Amino acid sequence: MKNKEKIPGNLNNRKFLIIIFITFLLGICSICSLWGAGSFLVIGDKVVESDAIVVLSGDEGDRIKEASKMYLAGLAEYIVITKSDHEEIQENQTNSEKMMRVAIDEGVASDAILFTDQESGDTIDEANQVLLVARQRNLNSLFIITDPYHTRRTKIIFDKIFKNSGKTIFVRGISNHWYKSGNWFLSLDGWRLTLGEYGAMLLLILGK
Repeated sequence: MKNKEKIPGNLNNRKFLIIIFITFLLGICSICSLWGAGSFLVIGDKVVESDAIVVLSGDEGDRIKEASKMYLAGLAEYIVITKSDHEEIQENQTNSEKMMRVAIDEGVASDAILFTDQESGDTIDEANQVLLVARQRNLNSLFIITDPYHTRRTKIIFDKIFKNSGKTIFVRGISNHWYKSGNWFLSLDGWRLTLGEYGAMLLLILGK
């Protein structure tokens, strides 16, 4: 019987290198896709002077601290705090009152702090409530502060609600926030928030 031809060793090595190369490319493409997904959500207008800085509800105080720094730097005359539909956090204290106290502790004058009239269940409600305050107080430019992953959706919503109002909207995320475009996918919170934002944006596009 004839001996079976042996596969040259360099051919096996070549196949192995091809597999490694393809795996590497797929890894790079996956990371780039995830980075792109995070980058799309995060936008930030240049910090400029405005009539008021608006602090959206939904965090434990980082947003109001960011707004307070901007106020103390002379970038606005007022800070507007939105009321949420989960206002009551303990007896005789609401979330918006807690945010006000944080701002005062940071050095903001109490008469420079404004509140929306009604509680809001989502960002669309907040935008409508902020528009009412802006009209009542004749605020023509507003700088919205929120978390980075929430900035694009916030910009879309506020631009829509404030369309033809004659008022200018700026949106920016908290500086030094843990959510980054390049590493959000390394934590469960990053996945939860990113997927949640894309889901919310899809519903926004569908008009729901």
